[in-house]
Amino acid sequence: MLGNIGQIASLLKNSGKIRERVEEVKRRLDEARFEGEAGAGQVRAIVDGKGELMRLTLEPQLVADGDRELIEELVVAAVRSAVVKSREGAQREMQAAANELGLPALPDMFG
Repeated sequence: MLGNIGQIASLLKNSGKIRERVEEVKRRLDEARFEGEAGAGQVRAIVDGKGELMRLTLEPQLVADGDRELIEELVVAAVRSAVVKSREGAQREMQAAANELGLPALPDMFG
């Protein structure tokens, strides 16, 4: 029990550093971009570090072929791929911040 009190005291002592590092991670994730693709690159999705879709690109020939169902499936697959990469990137950033601050390992918050 006394060990927990020491950990709590350490967290309180370092709360300013923790807050500062969390804000830095948020800024980095806002600026980060993660790309997913599907259909051998015919569809590309780019999301930011929060998983928000920033851009979607379709190859002109895919659109010209007019297979709506295929396009829909490829769009979903590309966006999912980008979001997974975004979550993995966010988890890495948060874990790195925790390590720098001497905090215990974080659970997988984004999976």
